[in-house]
Amino acid sequence: MKSMFGRTAMWFWMTACFAAVAFAAVQDLPEGEGKAVLEGNCEGCHSLDRVKAKQYDKETWQGVVESMRGKRNGPALSDEEVQVLATYLSKNFGPTDAKPADAKPADGTPAGAAPSDAQLKTLVETTCSSCHGLDLIEGHKADKANWEILIKNMVAMGANLTDAQIPVVAEYLAKTYK
Repeated sequence: MKSMFGRTAMWFWMTACFAAVAFAAVQDLPEGEGKAVLEGNCEGCHSLDRVKAKQYDKETWQGVVESMRGKRNGPALSDEEVQVLATYLSKNFGPTDAKPADAKPADGTPAGAAPSDAQLKTLVETTCSSCHGLDLIEGHKADKANWEILIKNMVAMGANLTDAQIPVVAEYLAKTYK
């Protein structure tokens, strides 16, 4: 009897903690037409921090939402809900003001200079791990051309890389994972 009471108390406490965390996360969402769609379809798999970190434009958000909708366990969203959600996400978690053309990244690298291997590693880790584990990358061996094809497919599914970054990242991956 004592053991049963202890387990029940533990489950009650854990449920209350998870509910409090979930409630706090929901409170951070800005009001808007897509808030309910995001809460009902995305937060079960993705944290709000992950959404906030992206800063995609509407077209990219739409691609991300479409790719999630197309997954086996993805949300069952109507075309209208996809549009509403993409608009909400781009409005609230879209790109911030553009930096001047001569701006330097935080690490001091001049604008237009080739990124270092450390910067490329960080880019790969943050971009790729938003959808899958890095073990998929580490286990894949390809030349630059095949990495480019793979990266372009990932961009089509929502990976946040520019056209200019694709060949640079492909070269880095081909060099790093021979």
